[in-house]
Amino acid sequence: MMDLACEVSWRRGAINSLTCDQFSRLDFLDSNHDDFIVIPPSQKFGYQRQFEIPFRLAFRVAEFITAERKQFLSHKGWSESRTQNRVFISEQGGEPLENQTISQIFGDAFKVLGCPRGANIHSFRRKFANDLIDEEILHRLELGLDTSEISIATTVAFKMGHSNPESLKPYINKRLSRIVKRHKKLKENRVQTLEDENRALKERIALMERDWIRSK
Repeated sequence: MMDLACEVSWRRGAINSLTCDQFSRLDFLDSNHDDFIVIPPSQKFGYQRQFEIPFRLAFRVAEFITAERKQFLSHKGWSESRTQNRVFISEQGGEPLENQTISQIFGDAFKVLGCPRGANIHSFRRKFANDLIDEEILHRLELGLDTSEISIATTVAFKMGHSNPESLKPYINKRLSRIVKRHKKLKENRVQTLEDENRALKERIALMERDWIRSK
């Protein structure tokens, strides 16, 4: 669950709704791509959007289903019927987890780790968004592309399955200002380094010319 939240930025409801059939071996044998297409049954506002997840991550989920999950059910003596085909199930009875239970699991774990108050599974989605915003800004700065807030927000929102790009603009504004300043400073430093190297080369050439003239 943590890897799906961190690498794909799905909300807890989307992760919790995944079914074993979506990660069947037949799908993997037929796949010739680096990414694996998944449509979480439960999505915000009832959307049914397709998402690409790294093939290695999808394979790990499939391995979990056929290994740990299967062994757990066997150990408990529970049939598959009680799981409703869901990937993530309760250790108390084998039924599908409640969304709130997932929040509780991660909230307790973050608390033990000493993380700030309010840290939860949704924190991975915020981290994903911030990292994606940073990457998009730097990419556009390097290529001289449009760095307007709405342009970046639209791209990031699409990749995250976000319905409202406008809601990302405040986050982008803060990070854009900081990254642009840092990028400008780095660019100035590179220019200064090149100028210093150029000056040093000119001095070396001048010394070599002087020594050559003296040798004559």
